[in-house]
Amino acid sequence: MFTTEERVDLFKRCIPHLTNVRVIPFVGLAPAVARSVDARFIIRGLRAGFDFETEFEMALMWRNIDPGIDVVCLMTALENQFVHSSRIKEVAQLGGRIENLIPAPVLEALNEKLNSSGAFQ
Repeated sequence: MFTTEERVDLFKRCIPHLTNVRVIPFVGLAPAVARSVDARFIIRGLRAGFDFETEFEMALMWRNIDPGIDVVCLMTALENQFVHSSRIKEVAQLGGRIENLIPAPVLEALNEKLNSSGAFQ
């Protein structure tokens, strides 16, 4: 629903208080990008069981690509275990409340997209 540039802008608008975090778009392998910016870790989020399997496989592949880059997985809060973008979009398109599930800048941008596409009309 959002272009890469829009996503980067939204991330930046959601984390202005994190002064030691940079949001950068990239194409290619994450370990190569991490290495290019002198990062030693890639942080990933885990929700329910399927995420673990996918992230575990990806972490092992990335370790093969660059053993010097570690993957750190953080468990999500219980109330966000089953929150994902396709469900958020579906509920928003059907007029449901999602403001407690996403940051305010994302809610605003999502509403603008849906209103301009006629999804709420």
